[in-house]
Amino acid sequence: MHNSVFDRMAFAALCVFVASIPVEKLIEVPGLGTVSRIAGLLCAAFGLLAIVVARKIRRPGITLIVSAVWVAWICASKYWTLSVDDTADRVGTHTQLLMIAVLLWQFCTTASHVRIIAMSYGVGIAYSAGNTVYRWLTGAGQVYYQRFAVEGFDPNDLALTLALGIPFLYWLSLTATSRKAAWMWRALIGVAAFNIFLTASRGGVLAMSVAFLFVPWTFRALGRTDRVLLMIGAVIAAVGLVAVVPATSWQRIATLGKEAKEGTLNSRTVIWSAGFEAFTEHPVAGVGSGAFPESIRSTMGRPRDWAPVAHNTFLSILVETGLTGFAIFLLLGATLIWHIRRMPWMEARMWIILLAVWTVGVSALSWEHRKPTWLLFTLLPAHAAATAVNASRTVRYSNRYEIASENNNNEVLVTA
Repeated sequence: MHNSVFDRMAFAALCVFVASIPVEKLIEVPGLGTVSRIAGLLCAAFGLLAIVVARKIRRPGITLIVSAVWVAWICASKYWTLSVDDTADRVGTHTQLLMIAVLLWQFCTTASHVRIIAMSYGVGIAYSAGNTVYRWLTGAGQVYYQRFAVEGFDPNDLALTLALGIPFLYWLSLTATSRKAAWMWRALIGVAAFNIFLTASRGGVLAMSVAFLFVPWTFRALGRTDRVLLMIGAVIAAVGLVAVVPATSWQRIATLGKEAKEGTLNSRTVIWSAGFEAFTEHPVAGVGSGAFPESIRSTMGRPRDWAPVAHNTFLSILVETGLTGFAIFLLLGATLIWHIRRMPWMEARMWIILLAVWTVGVSALSWEHRKPTWLLFTLLPAHAAATAVNASRTVRYSNRYEIASENNNNEVLVTA
């Protein structure tokens, strides 16, 4: 655990930062900005102070090193960008996110820390879900026609943010120390699913479907009673969703198949075509980070105030940073897969599902500079390092869990 009061304060600030992600723009302090920005500033202040006082910093892992190289390439793109202002904004964003990644790696060193971070994300989901439901009940939360979301959030962004929380919440339920806590986390999953349907996000529902694959994939971790209760609860939840979710949400979600086969996915395919054309003109170095809208403006033939993002993270990275930046990003993904191979089976499956959910979700969103992306890409290697087990140690799972001890190598013994 953390040795100094500064370490504990830095970790507490990180927890607030993570909890703020699902409600990033909902809570704002006049003169200071969003709660996420305030938490980020506190993380930097306490984190740097703790490092200076301790006079030591944790050796960076391979993922963090590759992340730094990727950010360095993004910063370099300001010398050839098509949009200086947009690239400057993106450089600032990525630099701040890299700083948070360094601090998360520095202070999230045990499996207990990872659980607390996951719980913090769950707290944020609970607050976000409660606010969305309230706005739906009062009729004040329509972002677009019959699409509901937390204030300041795009419905598609909120849906993916919630979908990413489902594997975290289910993992917390599987590793809870009491049945009461386990079912509390599972109930929150149902609330998150309801909120995703309220957003009427087709991509969000698809990502959520992938997230729920974690349940059958880890079914053997449950006892017989919990298996029966879980199946009954799933049936009740399904019936409740059909009865309560607005018909307009079902109607929009039902168009996913037709839109994918015959439509343009709300003009996304048109934007993607223009993006590929921009890539062929700047294949090696790209058009500059954040400059995707400028790169397709002439092709799309739209006015200057119309600036669509790529609506696909992989295409966005390819066009903005070129083959060079895209190769670095692929290397970053390869390090994540390498870390997963070193993890216990339960955690490994959770992270496989999380990366799958992220991949599906960002295929229709530009999320390379969003906080959930960087949280996943930093927390995964931290979790892998924290749960590394010796060959002589056996980690067993059942329907009940108890964290028994932690050794000097940040390993956690989990016993039934």
